[in-house]
Amino acid sequence: MRTAVIISHYNERAEEPLDYLLWQLEHIEAGAVFDTLVVVNRDQGRDVEIASKYQKVRFIYRPNEGYNIGAWDHGWRSCRDYGFIVFLQDECLVARKGWLRAYMRKAGDALLGEAIVDPAETWEQSQRSYEAFYRSKGIASSEWNDATGTRNTANSIRRFLRQQGIEPQPTMRHLRSLILACPRSLLVAIDGFPLGLTYRDAVAAEVGISQKALAAGFRIRQAGLLPFSYVIHPQWMTEYADARSLSGAASRIRSRLLPATMRLALKRRITERTCR
Repeated sequence: MRTAVIISHYNERAEEPLDYLLWQLEHIEAGAVFDTLVVVNRDQGRDVEIASKYQKVRFIYRPNEGYNIGAWDHGWRSCRDYGFIVFLQDECLVARKGWLRAYMRKAGDALLGEAIVDPAETWEQSQRSYEAFYRSKGIASSEWNDATGTRNTANSIRRFLRQQGIEPQPTMRHLRSLILACPRSLLVAIDGFPLGLTYRDAVAAEVGISQKALAAGFRIRQAGLLPFSYVIHPQWMTEYADARSLSGAASRIRSRLLPATMRLALKRRITERTCR
């Protein structure tokens, strides 16, 4: 089975992170053979300057639409001869040898990622959590309300899912869409990724990828017992560190062993007993 690694890149961003990721992919033993494709969301007419350094890497240019998810969706549709596909953002960093072999072994017929978000909350509870967080940060309600807001909430994400024809699952369970991997057959079955043209909808689309797979009967899996075991992302290094503290690791393992629906039921029982 041929494998493709698809990297999203925006050509108005610095090329250094992409350069280092491509260097890592070339020099760190992946444990399996793969081809690399960089999909460039291009605002300006110029090409990627470092492309000449990587003769074996294929660069595709497209209009800057749909953010990273748009680039990924364009990429897999351009890789018809590949049975397994890995999606990376250009800031990703390979954390260990054998990362691709591990992905291929663990994915099976599921959507695989490095960090799974599995809240023991209903959508309504998640909405209240969003609102409480924004208020605690002093963010004006105009930035996150349903009518005019630009920041995501559980309500705006669920509305986006329904606009895309995706049935929301009982909770907002999803993989962080920084690193994903799956067989091509899964992508064909769900007809690719949901795309958001505004920033708010683009963030909702990151949740929508997992929700779309779950709604179609597929599973989502985390590659390692703890998040970011094989590939990491600078934006989430705090989560990486927290998950490796004693309390963080215990919490992560508990959430992996107990499905969110079971944790939600237990949470309801505890709340009911407390309120009696």
